Amino acid sequence: MQILEIFGDRVKKNEPLKNHTTYRIGGPADFYLEVKNADEAARAIKLAREDGLSVFVLGGGSNILVSDAGVRGLVMVYGGREIKIEGNRLIADAGAITFLAVKMSAEAGLAGLEWASGIPGTVGGAIRGNAGAYGGEMKDRIDTVQAVNLETGDSATFNRPSCLFGYRDSVFKHAPWFIVRAAFALAPGDRDELAAKITDLVAKRRGKLPLEYGSAGSVFKSFFFNDLSKLSEGLRKSLPPKYAESNRIPAGFLMELAGLKGKRLGGAMISDQHGNFFVNTGSATAAEVRELIDCAKMKIREEFGVTLEEEIQYVGF
Repeated sequence: MQILEIFGDRVKKNEPLKNHTTYRIGGPADFYLEVKNADEAARAIKLAREDGLSVFVLGGGSNILVSDAGVRGLVMVYGGREIKIEGNRLIADAGAITFLAVKMSAEAGLAGLEWASGIPGTVGGAIRGNAGAYGGEMKDRIDTVQAVNLETGDSATFNRPSCLFGYRDSVFKHAPWFIVRAAFALAPGDRDELAAKITDLVAKRRGKLPLEYGSAGSVFKSFFFNDLSKLSEGLRKSLPPKYAESNRIPAGFLMELAGLKGKRLGGAMISDQHGNFFVNTGSATAAEVRELIDCAKMKIREEFGVTLEEEIQYVGF
């Protein structure tokens, strides 16, 4: 195979993906390759296509559930992790850790990314899913995104409007583009105030999330509604004013209301600390996690007439 000839022993065969996901779950990838830059990524994509291999791009391994059977073809990881400051802009490779980008921007006296403090994973993954927390989202500060086409290996630059950002969504979820770099437009801020805010948000996150277990973060998106009167009577009566007024119901609230927190299936469990975290207590299989997700989804639909949509991505199923 050409990709083996060109990249040699950098290409790992039958690499266990459980070693590369925050769930600590996942079967083997036929071929696994970490590329160093955009040029290598484009070359690897073209070679894989010529070899008849499908290509899946893996970021920091958060927000995904990989099947026990693993992934056929090539799993590619973008190894570029550079982060730099240019004026009021932060430039980060897709493989850079999101939290490191947050810290570097604050140390440079630039505000706008503090909300992402403690969010796991890479910059590329956070952009792809338009990650958000504490009132902020990636789309709020994106200036440009550079990406490589997974089918052709060609490169392109997207401005903010062309990224088609939505709630936990972007064009990169629906078109074959692999993010390699992004530029963020930030604003001047006080270094001490930014550092204090980051410390506070990290503490809040650690205090309410089950970080001792493997997980993929929030499994479901929040549920949005247009007309309160169309919700079931039981749900309307139980809804706190802040959710009724915002037309948004967090999935974790629905899980708790349905009595699902703490529910187990094999080694998988719905966290009793946060209802939207489905955790691996140590021995969970992907099949168990998927079945538990499906059961919870059905319970919420039957009890409240609400159909939740997954935020995580299923890979290899």
